[in-house]
Amino acid sequence: MENAELRKQADTLAIHQQIAFNEAGVQSLKIRREENDRLAAFRDRTIKTDDDLLYNFPVVYVIKNEEKNQTKPYTAYVGETTDIIQRTTSHLKNTRKDDADWTKLKDSKNSQLIILGHELFNKSLTLDVENRLMLMLSSVEAVKKLENRRSNDQLDYYTKERFDEVFHEIWAQLQTIDANLFPELEKVYDSALYKASPFHSLTEEQVAAKRDIMEVLYEKIHAGSQGNLVMVEGEAGAGKTVLLSSLFYDIMQNPVTTKSGEERRLDCYLVVNHDEQVNVYTQIAEKLGLHSKSNERVLKPTRFIDRHSTNEKVDLVLIDEAHLLWTQGKQSYRGDNQLLDIISRAKVTVAVYDKQQVLQANQWWEKEPHEFVAADKYSKVPLRKQMRMAASQGTLDWLNSFLKEHRITNLDLDTSHRDAEGYHVEFFADVNDMRNAIKHKASDTDRGLSRMVATYDWPYNASRKPENGDSWGVSIGDFFMPWNREITVDAATKRKKLAWAEQPQTINEVGSVYTVQGFDLNYAGVIIGPSVKLENGQIRISPDKSFFRAATNKRTLSYGSGKGDFSDELLWNQLYVLMTRGVHGLFVYACDEELRNALIQAQKFHA
Repeated sequence: MENAELRKQADTLAIHQQIAFNEAGVQSLKIRREENDRLAAFRDRTIKTDDDLLYNFPVVYVIKNEEKNQTKPYTAYVGETTDIIQRTTSHLKNTRKDDADWTKLKDSKNSQLIILGHELFNKSLTLDVENRLMLMLSSVEAVKKLENRRSNDQLDYYTKERFDEVFHEIWAQLQTIDANLFPELEKVYDSALYKASPFHSLTEEQVAAKRDIMEVLYEKIHAGSQGNLVMVEGEAGAGKTVLLSSLFYDIMQNPVTTKSGEERRLDCYLVVNHDEQVNVYTQIAEKLGLHSKSNERVLKPTRFIDRHSTNEKVDLVLIDEAHLLWTQGKQSYRGDNQLLDIISRAKVTVAVYDKQQVLQANQWWEKEPHEFVAADKYSKVPLRKQMRMAASQGTLDWLNSFLKEHRITNLDLDTSHRDAEGYHVEFFADVNDMRNAIKHKASDTDRGLSRMVATYDWPYNASRKPENGDSWGVSIGDFFMPWNREITVDAATKRKKLAWAEQPQTINEVGSVYTVQGFDLNYAGVIIGPSVKLENGQIRISPDKSFFRAATNKRTLSYGSGKGDFSDELLWNQLYVLMTRGVHGLFVYACDEELRNALIQAQKFHA
């Protein structure tokens, strides 16, 4: 159902009331309910009034407080109840003593209670709406703290099929109250915070994987076992990050019973070797009260290794993007293998890994994952379903042929360049046309997060400016766009800590694997640079044409003399990362003329 239609219905189906969150506000609710109950004797009881739906039926509610002149001004609490007056009275009288943020909500003069009702609400539906509201608010940049952080995913129930419709109506009501706290849904969907939130509903495959991991974790913790490794393997878009975020949240929230009968929370850390992803996880964990400056739980690998010893092992380390871990000393890291160093400091390590996303020679794994630990300490959990790209199997097969078999096959599209599932694939003869197409998609409110990206085939040097211009960038004939991070931004934008693609000025930049790995775009405009050519029907990589030195450098091997050259595979991995970013569409321009023409000819159109 279209948003416009949903909002038209919202006036009659979804209702709300907003009052001050204090004793006087609750007293006004009591008076109104008593008056509604008194009048009920004089009307048809089969007809439900708005007050009936708000005071005598299940409701969802939001308590919000706004601190003026703050970058992130909001603290919010989301809940559901069958008796809003009893629940609100309880909140005001029994404030959690150990939670300063909740006390602020109660004591603030600005706190407001928003009660949300709907004629379709039942207990299961309100729990689902509560969970979706937490998902959305955990992803809103303006929210500093989110209270009541439980997750209540519901299975099947009566009116389940109406959930999306109801939620859109509820959100439309909330937007009329505070458009800053409740922005357009499309903006939330595009945010990196949304994509990494722990409140997503998991697929059956993710639920099974989570259950398997938790079983291994509890078994090893109860047995007092140390140095265990669980590898979660899956290709791009398999839902690895959502699974890991959900695991981290649940483990940090819920205590476990140890072998001795003691109930305690596990000593858990989330580690990722990617600056932008660390920033995303940190923001989410701070909102949920899981991470603070005095109790850091989201860390980069070297920071975790330096802070912990092998003598006092933590319970659990969760590693996202484990393919980015270093397998050689680099910068401040003085070890030989970050994964092994983490395993030696934890009872259980859960590592999310995709071999096709290893990009640098110093990330190359000389051993298979199962060789890092003894057989009885190793477990593997596969994720096979691809969920990022909303593409047909034919398009996914085409990508597989291109990226793994290095050949171009025909791709069936309709006359608007869409496959059987509506996924938009277009190969361009002119790079300027592709730039214009991406800018057009970026201006679309439904498909806004669209950016240009490219293989690292043009120079870049962070320590100096280029001799013939103001910025390093991608240059093709009369076409030029600066590389990511080359356009100067104001201090306010820097303070927001937005992911690269979410910053408005980046529509005029070209992203690299350093900025988009681990993130989604709605449409990705991929420039395939001079290092990729078509020769005798086969796509080939020329490392000497690449400026991706971290991939083309040789590395010393630990198992023998000499150095290894993995540049061909690593540069193919770079292409794999870039060409699997687009959720709704993939645009491609190839610098090599033969490759470019072959791609254009591969488009087979039908009515």
